[in-house]
Amino acid sequence: MVVSAEVERKLPDPVRFGGADRYETSLLVAKNMQMDTGTVFFASGKNFPDALAGSPYAAWTNSPIILVSDNPPSIAKYRELLTKPTRNVFILGGESVISDELLFYMENNHFPKIVVYYEV
Repeated sequence: MVVSAEVERKLPDPVRFGGADRYETSLLVAKNMQMDTGTVFFASGKNFPDALAGSPYAAWTNSPIILVSDNPPSIAKYRELLTKPTRNVFILGGESVISDELLFYMENNHFPKIVVYYEV
């Protein structure tokens, strides 16, 4: 738990998002916050610095940061999330944390005709 129950009680109308793991939680946040999925950011869910560094830009564009691992979520989970065609995908981190193989899989299964801006 990132925010304790004590702190949560002090917040006005808090909403808690929680999935089976951090990857599912990132999709739930993106879906429930009604973010613009015309642009998405990918960051490794294994380590936080890249996602943290990219979060101001993602917030500025009202775009989700989707945490990825070596095993991407099912196609159904992405289809639920995408509210419009994705035009831009920003990769937060280098090839050592998000492999080209994973990007190729994502492009061919979830995000057709994307423009990838690598290593933001």
